[in-house]
Amino acid sequence: MKSLFRLVGKGLLYFALISGTLIGGRIGLGLLFNPSPPLLSADDEALRARDLALHHDAIVVDGHNDVLTWVIDYEYDLGMDGDEPKDRSPFLYAGGPFTWLPNPPQGKRVRAQMDLARVREGGLDAQFFSIWVDCSFYEAGSQGQSEQRALEMIDALRLQTRRHPDAMEMASTAQDVHDIASEGRLAALMGLEGGHAIEDDLDLLRRFHELGVRYMSLTHDCSHNWADSSMDESINGGLTRS
Repeated sequence: MKSLFRLVGKGLLYFALISGTLIGGRIGLGLLFNPSPPLLSADDEALRARDLALHHDAIVVDGHNDVLTWVIDYEYDLGMDGDEPKDRSPFLYAGGPFTWLPNPPQGKRVRAQMDLARVREGGLDAQFFSIWVDCSFYEAGSQGQSEQRALEMIDALRLQTRRHPDAMEMASTAQDVHDIASEGRLAALMGLEGGHAIEDDLDLLRRFHELGVRYMSLTHDCSHNWADSSMDESINGGLTRS
């Protein structure tokens, strides 16, 4: 009987320790994810006001955003801002394991990498949307899969501009960016992330340029037939001569 009491007592002790750890962790993570805003002095406020004026006076360009992956794979729309009852945001898809956190994000705090409401609020004038083809499409070995994925992303962005013509428009030149930004709308540009997406075909590179792509990084996560990625094994010794 004493052994039974000792066993129960140890069990209760372990339960209390584990519960205390979990509760403490929840409180700590709550403070981490929901910190109190810092108090600003009068000088800081004046400097902030000056910075915001400069920010909104300049043409602000963001060189990279992966939101098109969510647009294609999870039916996210740039017009969503978190208030939709079935908002398809990355937090809701990747956030399943995190729903136990204290004060989980709700409403406007549940969003993807960007939305048009925050674009306006933040004074963003031009966005390079990343045409990012996951290496799995290239490594599958089937010709045309990388191209098809890239074309789907381009089509998805064009669809967004048609859905929200009052807020954004496709751009391909510096003059386009200036004209669209002067109207208070977002200039949507495209960058191809990873040379594997052209599948060793310069004609395909030309086609992407005709469709509005304005930069291409040589590699991303995977090496390919003419350039090596730092995230993958070396098969060319860097960049090939041809």
